[in-house]
Amino acid sequence: MLRITSFACLVVFFPAILLVACTARSVPRTVAPTPIPITGTTPTVAPVLSAARDESRIPFPPPASCRAVTMNHAEVRRHFPAYWYDGNGIALGNATAVFYQHDNKVMWQVTGDARPTIIGERIDGTASPMEIQNLGLTQSGFISGVVFPAPGCWHLRATAAPYDLDATFYVYPSGCIPATMRDPSETITPCVPPNIP
Repeated sequence: MLRITSFACLVVFFPAILLVACTARSVPRTVAPTPIPITGTTPTVAPVLSAARDESRIPFPPPASCRAVTMNHAEVRRHFPAYWYDGNGIALGNATAVFYQHDNKVMWQVTGDARPTIIGERIDGTASPMEIQNLGLTQSGFISGVVFPAPGCWHLRATAAPYDLDATFYVYPSGCIPATMRDPSETITPCVPPNIP
């Protein structure tokens, strides 16, 4: 009588199971890819940002006395998803669509990748000057920290001759920063509109 041991079963059947597993065809996925509109060679809608600025990101409208511009369209430009404001040959990109008191990450894309000179001053009150931190060139452009010491109406100017960006932005109090983005060590200014028209 033929006696089959468990070791013999493993030797005979394991390679057969392995062969079937390796030659089985995978079932194709039936989910269609989401088309991304293309302008030139750059997708126009960032996968991590909505196509139009999410107004819920705006804590409150800027005062009427502050003629602030908006970063109102989301795009991926040179592999960087952000909300953008376009100047004359210089574009400013920010992932939140608004600026907050304290640190903001900003992408500066300059025609020809010339290093921009960037200055900013508060125009509706007194404050220390705006600071640019760690301005460095990446494959997407120049990235930097932009530090606004106080909320309010700020005039920004970036130049890289012959190009420039000249605009006014409203900077929201640090208390308006979403909790997931807030640095707990920073002093918080309450998220309330100013008492000016």
